[in-house]
Amino acid sequence: MSIIAFLYGTVLASFITLCADRIPKHVSILYPRSRCDNCQVQLRYWQLIPIFGYLFQLGHCKNCHHHISPISTCVELIIGLIALHAPLNHPLQLICFILFYGFLLFISLTDLSHQFFYSTGLLGLLPGIFIFESAKRWEWQLGCVMITTLLFLLLLAHLTNGLGSGDIELILIFEILLGFEQTMWIICISSLLALFTILLTRHQSRIPFVPFLSLGFLIVTQIFYYM
Repeated sequence: MSIIAFLYGTVLASFITLCADRIPKHVSILYPRSRCDNCQVQLRYWQLIPIFGYLFQLGHCKNCHHHISPISTCVELIIGLIALHAPLNHPLQLICFILFYGFLLFISLTDLSHQFFYSTGLLGLLPGIFIFESAKRWEWQLGCVMITTLLFLLLLAHLTNGLGSGDIELILIFEILLGFEQTMWIICISSLLALFTILLTRHQSRIPFVPFLSLGFLIVTQIFYYM
């Protein structure tokens, strides 16, 4: 059952990756079939197999030998692993699980590729109410947490030319789903990841923050899940 859940997760991730690439370009998600971004040769069926298609080609296009970005494959692997926690015995929670992580992945990839995402996509995160239990306890002193968070946000805003309204909306949704404490952890971890990326790549222009928020969300929810 775990293997089936993993495979379904990779297939879902592959489809959402395609949607995140095509929908902002106003291209049909059904036609034409996927092509190599470099040589534009239509991909064969075996090249479209999640994860394995990338491995079979050793990370390079079979036709032009151009390097293939590993982002899609990494996303398929991550979503496949997340799918292992899917509530398969509870149909309603399973649907909410698919909708939540599907839309979270969609807005993250859209923001990563196109520097924006559709705010309506945030509505797809609301089914998360049936998955996560909001934190009821405040174990941190409010003042210390707010000061720490404010410092991170100010530094991040300075380096990335500010936060977008979509970032703030996503943070508010995390607050509704997880409560104050876990949301503060998400912001801190996301900010650290973003700052590390900026320093590592010496990025001078604005970077998308939603993917980092999503990574922070995954890290925090996994930590609290096993605690």
